[in-house]
Amino acid sequence: DKELGIRTIRVGVLWGAIERKEGEFTRPLEVSYLQQIKKAGLRVKLSLGAVSVVPDWLMQRYPDAYLINEEGKRAVSSVTYLMPELREKLDIALDNMLKFFADEGVLDIVDIIGIDMGPAGEPLYPPNWTQVSDGLYNPPSGPEHFWMYDPYMQADFKRAMQEKYGTIEAANEAWGQHYASFEALTVPMPETVKGAMWNDVLTWYRDVKRRFMEENVQSYLKVINKYAGDRVK
Repeated sequence: DKELGIRTIRVGVLWGAIERKEGEFTRPLEVSYLQQIKKAGLRVKLSLGAVSVVPDWLMQRYPDAYLINEEGKRAVSSVTYLMPELREKLDIALDNMLKFFADEGVLDIVDIIGIDMGPAGEPLYPPNWTQVSDGLYNPPSGPEHFWMYDPYMQADFKRAMQEKYGTIEAANEAWGQHYASFEALTVPMPETVKGAMWNDVLTWYRDVKRRFMEENVQSYLKVINKYAGDRVK
């Protein structure tokens, strides 16, 4: 409280918790908590968890939409960057989240809203420690994984390479490979290719993630501007 020097409280709200059935949004439990914070005269940093905590029904509809790493392991809850309809459904979810707070009169104490690019807002989606059952309490050490082997990413890699090279012959010449067609192309595993081909893989992977993050920013800005104008950072 204020006697302890506290001025701002961080509160998190999760998409998966308020839309347990598609199209049915329930009042966030955090609204009552924010009402108490408002009475205490404190301010709020609001974290809206979305892409890292998608609803179960969404993943049931798109079972291939879990991120897959180079070890063939499926992400615990993180959705692929390229899942169909993700942006549309995310926009609807974010709108409903903030509408609850606006309708309940607690959005006016929110000064900052964190954009979900991972469980803590970090642009490291998904962080390695979130992809094991006890990661919150026993974070694994070691390198981050390459999360680029799900079916949607595989398809996009073929598309991107065909767009860049035009013909498989041109791609093979650049890479020193012998692929029969772009359809036969798959995202290579780390350390299985080098030089121009691995550089193309890393550049494509970076660009996919960058677009994903930029789209997240725009999704949040759109709904924040709708309900709070430019007051909320």
